[in-house]
Amino acid sequence: LFLILIFCVSFVLSFALKRIYLRFVTQAKTSNPWLSTFIQALYMPLLWLIWSFAFLNSFETIFQDPLLGPLVKSLNFDGDFWLVGLKKLSICAAIAFSLLRWKKGLEKAFTRKAILSDLNKEIDQALFGAISRLISIFIAVIFSLMALDIMGVPIQTLVALGGIGSLAISLAGQAVIARSEEHTSE
Repeated sequence: LFLILIFCVSFVLSFALKRIYLRFVTQAKTSNPWLSTFIQALYMPLLWLIWSFAFLNSFETIFQDPLLGPLVKSLNFDGDFWLVGLKKLSICAAIAFSLLRWKKGLEKAFTRKAILSDLNKEIDQALFGAISRLISIFIAVIFSLMALDIMGVPIQTLVALGGIGSLAISLAGQAVIARSEEHTSE
């Protein structure tokens, strides 16, 4: 009975989210590209989060069931630890997915605006693409570190090695950039 209630609540929440999304998208498309792309970026991750929490809460209910709970515990499966971790991972994944979708939406909006207003000649497409990829990599690295931390992997060593590695790359890249500036000035 409680499982049916969980899924009914999830269905109602997803329906309400869709209604709110449609109302805000129609209002925000005309006014502000930042807001409209943000609202569009939030819809799918929030919907995914609602349903993932429904499934995780239903598993939690099964683990606490007087009949099935002992069976699960006899398998030496620590459901509470994994469910809490999966809930935290779901939230982190939804945030990362929203940020990536927002970045992609902004990229499309500004590219469309640049093409329509003849700014396309002033925008360096290679630089624009490189910055977009760097932002995507930054979001992926931050999400990966957060996921490793949630799973209990110590990330202090990884962060220290990443700092040393980025220092080495920047020092090596400094010489390459200096040589390329010498060639372009000649």
